[in-house]
Amino acid sequence: EEPIPVTVSFKCIPHVGMNERVFTMRLGIRTGDNAPQPILRIIKKEEHDEQMGKELAERVRQKLNGITVAVGTYASK
Repeated sequence: EEPIPVTVSFKCIPHVGMNERVFTMRLGIRTGDNAPQPILRIIKKEEHDEQMGKELAERVRQKLNGITVAVGTYASK
C-alpha cells in the first residue's frame, strides 16, 4: 500500500561533452486510453534548456579563443 511517487529524479549527461545534470520529473497518469499510462514531465524544462544553452555557448567561446559568439535565434529571408 505504498503511495505512487510524485516526482522522479534522473541524473544524466544530456549531450556528449556537457556536464552531468539532474532532471526532476513530475509523474502523472494518463487515463484517456484503454489502460492508464504513466507520463513523466521535466520540471522547469525551460530553465534547464537555458542553462544548457549557456553552457554550450561558453564551451564554443573557449574553443574559439576570443571570437564573438552570439546566442539567439536566426532566420533566413
